[in-house]
Amino acid sequence: MSAPRPPHTSPAARAPGARPAPLPLTRRPAPWTGPRAALWAALWAALCGALCGALWAAPARAQEWEVLRREEGVVVSMRPEPGRELPSFRGVGRVKAGMYHILAILSDGVRRREWMTRSGVTRVLKRVTDTEGVSYQQTIAPWPVSDRDVVMRTHIYRRAEPLEVVATFDGVDWREPIAGVNREDFVLMTYLKGYWRLVAVGDGETEVTYMVNTHPGGSLPGWLIKRITRDLPFYTITGIREQAKRSAGQYNEFLRRFDPAFEPSAPKVALAPPPQDVIEYMR
Repeated sequence: MSAPRPPHTSPAARAPGARPAPLPLTRRPAPWTGPRAALWAALWAALCGALCGALWAAPARAQEWEVLRREEGVVVSMRPEPGRELPSFRGVGRVKAGMYHILAILSDGVRRREWMTRSGVTRVLKRVTDTEGVSYQQTIAPWPVSDRDVVMRTHIYRRAEPLEVVATFDGVDWREPIAGVNREDFVLMTYLKGYWRLVAVGDGETEVTYMVNTHPGGSLPGWLIKRITRDLPFYTITGIREQAKRSAGQYNEFLRRFDPAFEPSAPKVALAPPPQDVIEYMR
């Protein structure tokens, strides 16, 4: 059954041998019913993740990550978070691409549907600086479950030791109209917070971490979301791997502005180091 659509007043398995293919943007995908539909709806509502972040508060007491899945070099884990109804979950794996190439992929909302299954419209709503912005993201859920949406604030940081780029994201309250979007057609994600962590490991590889804590809104049961945490981080990391291969050589303008090693004489965007509370949150 579709979850009820609340007013927009608060911030916000893979079948054996095959991965789900991205769908064209429509109000509803082709009908898909039964328990798997509800699982996938919770999955993609929980991880519509776009490149974003701010307003951090480290957990009162960090708990250990519990490994749920190891496959194709990707490790999927979860941990409870104090004061949150649902656990955080993360995926970690290596990608054969430089960290600035991966940052370019994450920053390219127009092409997100090429690698993130069931991603809908992505819009940049506000550019505060070259490293901070506000964006809108849709997640197209399988019928008959309602689609989700969220508005997120983003920050991008760089740290020299270890050499890494961190992109944080968390949901914000956005009450202004969004051109071409009727938000009454979507269930608002009531909470979203997480990060992408890109660490250079040598030999042209980057260790990619995707971590998120969320509540997808509506009346989806928590146990359903917990059950599918084994799958989404895995699909996210493997999707980035495939997109890195497809997009090789296609982000030179982005690299010219952000990557110190790409055309070193070109002016670069200055990336500040992450604040201490972000560093603590990533532990």
